[in-house]
Amino acid sequence: MSSKKYKIIDLFAGIGGIRLGFQNIFKEKAEFVFSSEIDKYAKITYEANFGEIPSGDITQIDEKDIPPHDIILAGFPCQAFSIAGKRRGFEDTRGTLFFDVARIAKYHKPKVIFLENVKGFKNHDKGNTFKVVKKTLEDLGYRVFAEVINAKYFGVPQNRERIYIIAFLDHSIDFKFPTPPNISIKVGDILEEKVADKYTISDRLWAGHKRRKEEHKRKGNGFGYSLFNKNSEYTSTISARYYKDGSEILIAQDGKNPRKLTPREAGRLQGFPDSFKIPVSDTQAYRQFGNSVVINVIEALAKEIYKGLEDMKAEKIEISQEKFDINLKFYFFLKYLVKVKLTDNQSHNILNISILNRNFLTIKDKIIKYIEKNIKKGSKKYKLIYEIIDEINSEVDLKLFIFSLKLYMIKDLLLAEAKLKNMLDTSKLKNLDPLSLEYDKITLFSPYSTRVNGALLSLIFFEKLENGETNLISKYAEDFIIELSKLAIELKKKGVEPNQIFMLMFSESINQSIISDSGSNYEDRILEVLVSIGIDENRIKKVHDKDDSSTEFNFFFELDNRTYGIGAKRTLRERYKQFIKTAQMSQIDVMIEITLGIDLTEEKVKAIRNHNIYLFVADEVYQANNYLKNIDGVFSSKDLTLKTLKSL
Repeated sequence: MSSKKYKIIDLFAGIGGIRLGFQNIFKEKAEFVFSSEIDKYAKITYEANFGEIPSGDITQIDEKDIPPHDIILAGFPCQAFSIAGKRRGFEDTRGTLFFDVARIAKYHKPKVIFLENVKGFKNHDKGNTFKVVKKTLEDLGYRVFAEVINAKYFGVPQNRERIYIIAFLDHSIDFKFPTPPNISIKVGDILEEKVADKYTISDRLWAGHKRRKEEHKRKGNGFGYSLFNKNSEYTSTISARYYKDGSEILIAQDGKNPRKLTPREAGRLQGFPDSFKIPVSDTQAYRQFGNSVVINVIEALAKEIYKGLEDMKAEKIEISQEKFDINLKFYFFLKYLVKVKLTDNQSHNILNISILNRNFLTIKDKIIKYIEKNIKKGSKKYKLIYEIIDEINSEVDLKLFIFSLKLYMIKDLLLAEAKLKNMLDTSKLKNLDPLSLEYDKITLFSPYSTRVNGALLSLIFFEKLENGETNLISKYAEDFIIELSKLAIELKKKGVEPNQIFMLMFSESINQSIISDSGSNYEDRILEVLVSIGIDENRIKKVHDKDDSSTEFNFFFELDNRTYGIGAKRTLRERYKQFIKTAQMSQIDVMIEITLGIDLTEEKVKAIRNHNIYLFVADEVYQANNYLKNIDGVFSSKDLTLKTLKSL
């Protein structure tokens, strides 16, 4: 399962219905990075519930100013495609707002595009409108899925059909629309218990509704008010015009005229939770909920989308021959330039030839003339540079060579920077106890520090180059870096992977320039301490015990006519048992184990001390474990002094 967050933008956001559904499913994996809505009252509701004010008119926002994202949500304006509207479709300016979705998708290439519209969208203009939208998405590289879904099958008592168009950039995702859950619900489940009288329609309005219904009936159509009660299985579709007279959904009342839904009931009919804030007037609330989506349906769709993204099949690893060839040549140029070892003056002169001349063949010819004049014929450098020149056979090859030459010219600067962290860490050693954990850590990681720092510096360097950031080194080098950046961006489009290929060469240079051991090893450091406290290095030997040849003392010496045998291991593991066995038969006066102590236990320490073996551990371990302080014969490494040794 992926751990990354999905960045999401919310276009034509309304009051955030689609966002809410996705948020409920994606949870902490969703990061909403942009929203847009033109209606000022909808923006008030959006801010009250999501804590942000959506940007305004999306037609006035450049796609480059929208943050990168993985998912577009867009319930683009639907009146043009609604049965209740004029059915003008793309002739209506709002119809063309789909193309704002398309231009944003074209620029950002999100993984998913989620669109919602009215049922009539699919059949508008004899199906041509839908075909245009589908083809536009496919031309952008998406696999498109579309289906009309009725909300009454998803846990809300409303007969609301909407088309959902879901497009995936990854064609391996075989999206399946959700199967409706088997949920029994009635209109009464969304009704409030106590409703203010203001929602009961007047006698005059009720009479008008009944009169108009009769007129439509005589004309042979079914238009007119719709009346429901708490036992009704579902209502008709709530629309943005509900605020006018509520005729499409009237609730029957005993002994009273019917009433309209309250704003909260309208929200419930759309699946909004009661925690959803309604900071606007009833009129605006009806408009907003009527224009919104059914949260239950959005959640069901979001769940399938999330599953598709998380279970995405691993892309087949395939490198085109063209990409392989250009990167192989790039590596060849870098590698051979390192072998050639051009002087700074030679590098600058060859670079100047490429700057002062524009024609590819002219540049190559002048470089050859320069080589003939300035590099000794028959020398290794002469032969190697000609092998490079022989591979420059096109304008792209020339640009690749110039790019490689520029990188070669700044390689040493990056190398010095890569070494700096290791140098700073190593400089701390003089102030540390050689037998401490901190000292051990620095020496242990020392050979890897430069390599890791070099890799990270290279990554950052090429990210900045590819982003056109040129303030990397100094103002004097800015022109050089600007041209290098332009080349990096241009060659990247042709398939060159600058960072990856440069790192191959750069890592080899790092490996050749640093000592590959782990600083001074543990035994060397102990020897340094022993010598520093006054023991003659010439008298310290590495010997096997006379009585138990299976045990080797890393340090053996005499002090005040007594013999000392020291075993030195960063970690003891089970080796202490061998030392204990030797202690039972050895004639050595003082046996000592020196270790970092990171794998010690109280039981192990007691076993060592029970056989009269003294123990020195790193000071950090000693100070952190009270049991070590409480056992006689156990010392901090800081106590490894001549005085302590003589007292044992």
